[in-house]
Amino acid sequence: MRPILVAALVIALASTGAFAVTFDGRSIPTDFAGSLKATQANPTSFGDTWGNGAGSELDQLYVAAGTRNGLSGLYVAITGNLEPKTSPPANAYVILIEAAPGGSNVLTPKPGDPNVPDAVAYLNGTTLDVGFNPTCAITFNNWANTVYVDAVDLIWNQGRYLGSRPVNGGGGMLQYALGSEFAFNNTNTVGVTSNETKTPEQNAADAATAGTGMEAFFCWADLGVNPWEAPSSVKVMVLLDSKTGYMSNQTLPGMGGGQANPGFAGGPPGGPGSMVNYQNIGGNQFVTVDISTPIAGTPVLEGAAIPTDFAGHLVATQDNHTGFGDRTGDEGSELDQLFATQTSTGLDIGITGNLENGGNFWLVFLELGPGGSQVLQVPDGVGPMSGVLQAMRGTRFNNGFAPTHVLCMNIYDGSLHVDLTDLKNGVNRYVGHAPVNGGSGNLADGDNPNGILVAFDNTNHLGVTGESASGAATATTGAEIHLTWADLGGMACGVKAMALLTGNLGFISNQALAPFDVETPSFGNPPADFSGQTTNQFVSIPITLPPYTPSTLDEVRIAPEGSQVTFTNVWVSATFAEEGKYYVQADGSPLAIAVYDPVTSPGEGAKVTVDGFVTRVGGARAVAACQTTVVEPPGTKSVKPYAMSSKAVGGTGSAGVAGLTDGAGAPNLGTLVCVCGRVTYGDPYEMYYYLDDGAGLKDGTTHLDFYLNEVPNVGIKVVGPHGLFGGEFVRAVGIASKYTTLDSENRPVEHAMIQLRKYEDSQTITEP
Repeated sequence: MRPILVAALVIALASTGAFAVTFDGRSIPTDFAGSLKATQANPTSFGDTWGNGAGSELDQLYVAAGTRNGLSGLYVAITGNLEPKTSPPANAYVILIEAAPGGSNVLTPKPGDPNVPDAVAYLNGTTLDVGFNPTCAITFNNWANTVYVDAVDLIWNQGRYLGSRPVNGGGGMLQYALGSEFAFNNTNTVGVTSNETKTPEQNAADAATAGTGMEAFFCWADLGVNPWEAPSSVKVMVLLDSKTGYMSNQTLPGMGGGQANPGFAGGPPGGPGSMVNYQNIGGNQFVTVDISTPIAGTPVLEGAAIPTDFAGHLVATQDNHTGFGDRTGDEGSELDQLFATQTSTGLDIGITGNLENGGNFWLVFLELGPGGSQVLQVPDGVGPMSGVLQAMRGTRFNNGFAPTHVLCMNIYDGSLHVDLTDLKNGVNRYVGHAPVNGGSGNLADGDNPNGILVAFDNTNHLGVTGESASGAATATTGAEIHLTWADLGGMACGVKAMALLTGNLGFISNQALAPFDVETPSFGNPPADFSGQTTNQFVSIPITLPPYTPSTLDEVRIAPEGSQVTFTNVWVSATFAEEGKYYVQADGSPLAIAVYDPVTSPGEGAKVTVDGFVTRVGGARAVAACQTTVVEPPGTKSVKPYAMSSKAVGGTGSAGVAGLTDGAGAPNLGTLVCVCGRVTYGDPYEMYYYLDDGAGLKDGTTHLDFYLNEVPNVGIKVVGPHGLFGGEFVRAVGIASKYTTLDSENRPVEHAMIQLRKYEDSQTITEP
């Protein structure tokens, strides 16, 4: 048997960046030199922050094309600050991007559109400058020192929550994105002010003093762009508003000095469409950026030193005072910018912002492959000791985001404490602690065998203020994080990330990266539902992949998690497009495995070649496909099921191949099987029935008979569409699967199950 090797990763990925991140939580603009795209020219009308208090502003904007973790995309950095909120409404950054044809000069998303955050939805009817027709929007806000990030497709008016990042927590992946990374350092206290008497030149000079804020990498896929058809130039505009649609005078490029807040986009909330027309304001509030020359190297994503990190890529500077308030105070939590990139050993994440010393959390949710859940499910005793994750049970993330891991960071008594929770398997590790502002990412007194690094500089007092937006890009400090692939269960085709700011008992702020809809207030006590946001709070991080290792299906079934494999000429036995998966089976053999591919859904009977990573879903090995190639079309071959008794379905685990805990025979989860027997219970309105072939299996569940008596269910459970009532003799064909119930002592018990592919898989036959 050929060994499946992943050692080539180091060689294949070592060239993804020209410089390394210094993990100290500082100088984020330096780490991202050359990628600054816009700077705020207006003061913030959402409050300035002098220290860690209120205030929001946009100071400078940086934009550059580049690659990160093997994915191509757009680096965006914004200096400034965003007021942290724990009660509504929350302020938000909205980044409008024209990266392809098909956009509109008038914003058409509206409240009620799928997953579109309010910060974008309430901009309905806003008229943009002539020549600017954005195709997508990225928005984030700062709720309880967590930024929540959403993406909105402005052509179809559909949002997608990308993830969240803790403010000042360094960079990281957005949990539900396809490869985007984000960092927000909210310590900026310089930049533009709320002084209305300053000239545009004076405001611009103020804006240039800000060095911290948001640093992010958005892969093309998260921006709705085919990476193979990436543009050579983009048009970008950044604006600051609230969840209610109240628009500040902070845009990048700026409006010029002396401009007041435009106010509600549609008049008061519930008003008839937007009254804001940027064509009535002098100059253009968008910038055209030539991205044909990518940024040099890989920026250090830490939310600090943004001007240095993005040197040569500044595209806009604020020239207006902030109408959303200058920053004041020494307390508070926020998420400013999120940066993320791939390295040869894992992910580097930078987040600019700050985190109040007292128990608030920056939670960085990550999705690496299948197996996660859109609704947060955390067993008792898993995660930080405060119970923050248990308190958040039931919280629903954006559609398209099902995190598999969460990095938990909080500050208590001057020390940063870090936990890493595996949400797929319900396992937590306390990684360690480090002194805040200590200048090092080394963590002590924890379980950290692979060398996770987290440095946190919590000195941010910069960013936009309540009086000026000149400091929007001044935040340069926060968190810088290195997560190894080994700690994340292996490499993945792409990574989605979300940063979220919460209280230590799960009180959910309006701070996420990507941000929540503009003017989204704090969600308050959990659970919360982010799926209704008009933009996504997760970002996608593209991953550059090493060469695949040619493998047989037998080798794939026992390969270590994270192994990158390719296997050819296997037949599709079942397709479940709504679940983003299909099953392949070897020719003339019961060897089979599930393949998760949200993009390609080949029909039954197709011959395919699969490139991807070995993962584990529901305790069974599976493949997260980076690419499925259809070699022969569906229907080319009829994959024959393997007849067996109900007791043999699933089998027992062997040689690393998953089966049932108390199964019998060879493991066959994922195999197309056939079982014949009598239907003991069936209801056409329910998507399952029980089939007994004489084995008399029982799973401890019951149903009501005609007299409303509880009757035990007997037989193997068959799931899928059917028209059976009970008593029929049936031939059931489907995928050997399993499910879990709890016994009288609340212990999990595994049972075999058949998953039907279609209605016709249940055929009534003559009883022998």
